[in-house]
Amino acid sequence: MGRERYHPSYLDEEEHLREQTRTRAMVESITRKRSGHCDICFTLSEDLVVCETCGSWVCEECRDSVEDICRNCEGWEYADFEHERERLDAYIIDDLYETYKRDMRDEKKEMERKVMDIVLKMIKPGEVFRTPSGSATFIVEKVVEDGVVFKVGVRRQLEITVSADCLNDVPMFLERKGWVLVGARHDRSSPKGSFDEYLKRFAEPRGISAASYVVPILERILLVQVDTRDHHRIRLIR
Repeated sequence: MGRERYHPSYLDEEEHLREQTRTRAMVESITRKRSGHCDICFTLSEDLVVCETCGSWVCEECRDSVEDICRNCEGWEYADFEHERERLDAYIIDDLYETYKRDMRDEKKEMERKVMDIVLKMIKPGEVFRTPSGSATFIVEKVVEDGVVFKVGVRRQLEITVSADCLNDVPMFLERKGWVLVGARHDRSSPKGSFDEYLKRFAEPRGISAASYVVPILERILLVQVDTRDHHRIRLIR
């Protein structure tokens, strides 16, 4: 009897399918469960539950297990979900930005370390260099971890000290500026934005012009390029 009720032997196949559909709907209405695709996320599930508010069949991930309503209906804290997602997105962006800043700091420290290391390895005390203009020579008196000491002048020799911090920050000063004026001025203020103006903040004696002596060192270690047409300009090459 039950077999005939749920699976009648109809000659009309379409009517038979309609009867099966009605039977399945009746069972689902009693158990409040069904299998199929979720109406929200379209995931195939064996345990769909009908929403008490809108009648949608939703999976476990898309419903409130306490009230049996879907996340699209009023009453479910979907706004809180959206707020949480925005907070999470902001956290990810902030985390990526902090990672970027940390990488930039590490890259800067690595560059600084390399500049001083290369100077220590490639520049030897007692070496004689010529100024960019070619009009004078000078001697590298001392090369230590704290900086470089130059001996300049012929009759009246003067020692000029350029600190390691100064040399380490040269790449940051020249970065993205293209050609920069050397601007060596011994008897007056250096041009604004020039390399000599930068060096005068660090060189000893304080305010002494040191660009003519630092540039050949940086050119030797392949950190800067001197303009072959105008020896008063340099640019960063790495």
